Amino acid sequence: MIREYFFQLEPKHKRVFENAMLRPPEQLREQIQILHRPLEEMNRRFLRVVVSGMRRRPELKEEQVNRYLESIVYTFSDMLLRGRALEDIHAMLEATEELLDMILFGVFQQADAPIREQKTEQ
Repeated sequence: MIREYFFQLEPKHKRVFENAMLRPPEQLREQIQILHRPLEEMNRRFLRVVVSGMRRRPELKEEQVNRYLESIVYTFSDMLLRGRALEDIHAMLEATEELLDMILFGVFQQADAPIREQKTEQ
């Protein structure tokens, strides 16, 4: 919220930030990765806490779920940006919600699972 407030006051900075986040310049990728490591570790710790409190399939260990979710991070931005023109953070967050649902809950229904009603486009 603080970031969004700042960007309302400084719209030029918003575009620079979003471009760097969504499409970082090739010559800065390595430096950005180095600077990003503390955030990755914080996210990893957060993920462990969240996963430890969630119901998972009985045959999966917590460690397996954490490994799976961490591996998704590396392909997430590619999947998110592929085939989409994401102009800003808000469009990215909307696309993220859709993609995250598919990653966490899959795209195919198990044969013995009850059929869920499909959402209709309005």
